Amino acid sequence: AFLDLGKFAFAVQAWGWARYHREFRYLGHDLTLLNVSRPDERWIDGDEFHFVARPYLHAHVLLLSAHVTGDYAGHRLGQGPVASPFEDVHFVHTGTRVINIRNRCGADRHFPGNRERILDTFVVAIMRNVIEGRTTLLVSKKKSKQLCAEYLSSRLAGWGVHVRFVLEDDPLPAVPDPRVIPIIHYGVLGVNNYTDYETCYCLNSYYIRSSELNRTVQEFEPKHFRTELEIVTTPDRRREVRVSTTDTADAERAWLGEVYLRKLEVDPVIQAAGRVRFLTRPREVVFFQMDDLERDLGPIQEVQSLTELREVLGIPSAREIDDAIDGQRAADLMATGKTAAEAAQVLGFSRETLFRRLRAVGSVRFHKRVSLRDSDTPPPFSGSPEGVS
Repeated sequence: AFLDLGKFAFAVQAWGWARYHREFRYLGHDLTLLNVSRPDERWIDGDEFHFVARPYLHAHVLLLSAHVTGDYAGHRLGQGPVASPFEDVHFVHTGTRVINIRNRCGADRHFPGNRERILDTFVVAIMRNVIEGRTTLLVSKKKSKQLCAEYLSSRLAGWGVHVRFVLEDDPLPAVPDPRVIPIIHYGVLGVNNYTDYETCYCLNSYYIRSSELNRTVQEFEPKHFRTELEIVTTPDRRREVRVSTTDTADAERAWLGEVYLRKLEVDPVIQAAGRVRFLTRPREVVFFQMDDLERDLGPIQEVQSLTELREVLGIPSAREIDDAIDGQRAADLMATGKTAAEAAQVLGFSRETLFRRLRAVGSVRFHKRVSLRDSDTPPPFSGSPEGVS
């Protein structure tokens, strides 16, 4: 009987393809799933018939995943709560430093207007890493990667720091090079080439829209049972899920929204930075989220602004480096016999500004050991072109 059914299915598909070509769709598999679906998870919406096709689980099941919680798995499988004995266990390498910038300026809506200010902070951290021989991995929204790479490359070149940014599938050196800096995007899958990189910086934030959350959370529900959810930012800069209808209080649906928010929004961020294996190796990682990352990572260091981030990292501002470089150029001109006024005229600023720049030369230090003069680095490896690839 099984063979007869298989032959019949083949005949139906052959006839359908011959008559309708690419417009033909075989419904046999869907009808099989319909047969095992739950009666309370079938409904009619206008001319459309809907049903929820869940996995057929009638045996013991073990899920192995670093990013699937028991609550999420239980809802997706329709099995209710799923035992997750290690869900509250956090571990991180004692040599790892995790920092999170809890500020809205990294969001899609605000990033364009704050891009240079944000990247000016990270470019100094990159410069410090190059000077100290540490490797760097950067994470960005996919649509912003090219702009970030171009700005960072231009900024570093102006300071005499020669690096190459790798955006896509260009080859990386066999051994990570501080002067070759890959930029990956949130959601990247199947890439494990960055396990030996020592630092990871998220250049912007990764957030989902309320519409995406609703579509995913409520796809199992008929329209007349759905409760609209919205993602809001609290006064203390935390993102959370609320029921958007003011006259409806649905704590269970809001809780479920929180479960999905973490899966759709927090997991991709941790997964991207996790390419450097910061949980098991000593790393420096900077996130840029208004989400509670401690629920997944344990205690981390949070900052509210870019200024506070610079203080925590112990780095100067890009403006201070600009001033110090101008001061070094002034000092070099004066060393050739030019007066302060002549040097100022060549550089295009006043004599008073020149002396302020000269004072800045001695103030820029990295870890009180490396001076600005040490920033000159050789060109990238193997004769690769400087800049972006």
